[in-house]
Formats: sequence, structure tokens, C-alpha cells
Amino acid sequence: MGKSLNANIGFESRFFNRLNLNMEYFYKRTTNMLFYKPVAISTGVASMPVNMGKLRNAGVEVEVDIDIIQHRDFIWNFRLNLSHVKNKILELPAENRENGIFPNVSGNYTKLMEGGSIYDIYLPEWVGLDSEWKYLWNVYDENGNLTGTTTDYTLAYTDESRRNVGSSLPKLTGGFNTTLAWKGFDLSAVFSYQLGGKVYDAVYAGTMQMSNYGQSFHKDILHAWTPENTNTNVPKLQYGYSYGSSASDRFLTSASYLNIRNLTLGYNIPRAAVRNLGLESLRVYATGDNLALFSKRKGFDPRQYDFGYSGFNYSPIRTVSLGFSVTL
Repeated sequence: MGKSLNANIGFESRFFNRLNLNMEYFYKRTTNMLFYKPVAISTGVASMPVNMGKLRNAGVEVEVDIDIIQHRDFIWNFRLNLSHVKNKILELPAENRENGIFPNVSGNYTKLMEGGSIYDIYLPEWVGLDSEWKYLWNVYDENGNLTGTTTDYTLAYTDESRRNVGSSLPKLTGGFNTTLAWKGFDLSAVFSYQLGGKVYDAVYAGTMQMSNYGQSFHKDILHAWTPENTNTNVPKLQYGYSYGSSASDRFLTSASYLNIRNLTLGYNIPRAAVRNLGLESLRVYATGDNLALFSKRKGFDPRQYDFGYSGFNYSPIRTVSLGFSVTL
């Protein structure tokens, strides 16, 4: 049974009657973690749940709220929150401390190493194209020494040749929003963001090869190798070349993003006008949700991935609506 030790310390403050600043440090240490450990297939199962190892999560959260302008006719407020988290594996079973553990889970390219993070991504190192048109990857021996390159992916995707190519854990996550009000008009904008981290874009990888007839391609396939276009990093477009979308750091993409989550513009009809209608107040507004997402690659949504792997998913629906609220 897993056990955890939690500790939090923080403070809240207000300055000049317009600036709020809250900070909190958190620490969590977990022992006897539940983990699906790979076992020999001869047992009849690929993995089994066991309690093993120790893990530490620590970080800081910050919230800032400032009234930039406080005036009878004009009010402007800004809020920001951010979170920074560090993750570290403190201990693994004795038999796994030297070589670590590759979780036997489809679409999981992480490796558990003592002193590392559960978010560390281990993949073959992509070098480029060989003198013809095929992908090249680095090959390492059991001591971690680089022995050369290969066009045979089976030699690159080994426990020895899969290297730590980054972490899916972002440096910062959070959001910010601002609110303005002027003579009956009000405007609010809400954003979320993420800075740092990497993710394997499986959808992009799948559209950069030709293993099946009738499939779609990414526009980058137009840069594929040809006798006239040898200065490229995209292999020749050839049916049956099964290594065209093989997992490597070639398809790692930045997980940073900025999302416009909501924009709302409203107007409160003057009371003198609405009282003639027998109303206390009347507000009309227009609002939009999930209006835009800015990321490394168009069509790529880094908000939805699991341990550095992003496959097919549905992004939140963009909606725009008009409305009004009435007080009788």
C-alpha cells in the first residue's frame, strides 16, 4: 500500500490596497508506489501491479492579483497564476537501479531511472538521412558509448540505444486574465499557457510516411527526398518504407502553448432606459470560448498528452454566443 508525506507552506499579502500576492511551496514524498512492472510474457501477462520505489514531487505556486486602474468610470484588473513542479525518482528496487525500467505500456516512451523523473522521454536519437534517402539513428552499446549509426530501426530501438531526449514536464503552467469596465461596458479575457516540456507527436509522425494506400499526408511531405532534392530531412516517398514514422526524437515537439479560453464583451443598458420597461437592469453580451490555440505546429494540441505521447484526440469546441441577462 502506498504511503505519502505532504507538506505545504505559504503566505498571503496585500500591498497598497490594490496588489494581492500569494505564494505556496508544496512537497510530497510517496513510498511503496503502485506500478505495473514488466514481467516475462511466459507468465501469461505483460505486467503486474507491485508496490515499489519512492517518488518526490515539489514545487511552487504563485498568484498575483492587481488593480491596475481604480477610477469611478474606468476599472482595470489583472490576475496571473503559475505553477512550477519538479519530479524525482528517489529509489527503485535494487535489481532496477542500474538499468532502470521501461514501462510496458503502449505509447509510453518514458523510462524510470533512479535520480531521474517519471516524465523523462527515452527514444532513439535521429541523425538525418543517409547518403541515399533513408533515416539514420545513433546506436549505443550497453556502456552508453556511441558505436555508430544505422538505417535499421530495430538496432536503434533497443534498451541501450534509447536515450534521454527530454522531459514532458513543463517548466511553467498556469493562466492569466484581465477585466476592464468603462461606463457600462465590460470586457474580460481569460488565457491559459504552458512553457517548456516536449511531447511525441504521433499524429504528425503518422502523416509523414506512406505505409498504407489512401492515407493523408502532412504538407511537410512535399519536402521528401528526390534526386533533385537531396538537401532535406524527409525520406523518399516510397510505399512500404516502414521506418518513415518510427518513433524517435525526430518527432518530438515543444509542448508550450497559449490558449485564448474566453473573451466576453458586455454592455449594461442605462438604468433610466430599462426602468421604463419595468426592469431593474439589462445587460447584453457576446462571448467566445476556446477561440484560439497557439502551439509549435498547426493542428497540434499540446493540452492533451500522457507522459510525453500525443495521439488522436478531440480539442475543446470553439463556441461563440450572444445573450442578455435581466434583473426584474
